[in-house]
Amino acid sequence: IDQLPDSDDKTASYVNPGGTTEVTVPTLTGTDPEDGLLGSGNTVVIETLPATGILYYDGTAVTAGQTITGYTPSLLTYDPADGSSVAEFDYAFLDAAGEKDPSPATVTLTVDDLTISGTVYDDSDGGTIDGLATNLIGTNTLYANLVDPVTGLTLVSLPVEPDGTYIFTTTNGVIANEDY
Repeated sequence: IDQLPDSDDKTASYVNPGGTTEVTVPTLTGTDPEDGLLGSGNTVVIETLPATGILYYDGTAVTAGQTITGYTPSLLTYDPADGSSVAEFDYAFLDAAGEKDPSPATVTLTVDDLTISGTVYDDSDGGTIDGLATNLIGTNTLYANLVDPVTGLTLVSLPVEPDGTYIFTTTNGVIANEDY
């Protein structure tokens, strides 16, 4: 008598890489009483897709119900939508007898915005930061600029808030890249 496989729930958190950059999905795993550990090299069915972003396998968009034979963990990737989100999809392993886990597991992917923030101070003595937070020089509004270190070009320019603060996030046009 064949016993059915069991797939494991997975979670992962990422900083949104921006654009069409993909992140690797955590390795899908499971167990089967007859086959032992399931994962790399086994057959897995992607039951549902994330509501946001795109799930890929070996560079091709995955479809709901797609069967992946000879599963290779590094080939399953996710391109998150811009901004912060929580995306989920369900999967189920097949055992060597071709029987599928009747209770698919859920993968939960939490994606957060990249943020760069700070406060501008009017600190004319140049010593310890002990001035007042500001967004003005005289009557002129100050701007915080995110500059590409290679080209020197301004990527994003934001007016400093009245309390002296500024924040760049992936949702306001910042390209999330380790070079910046």
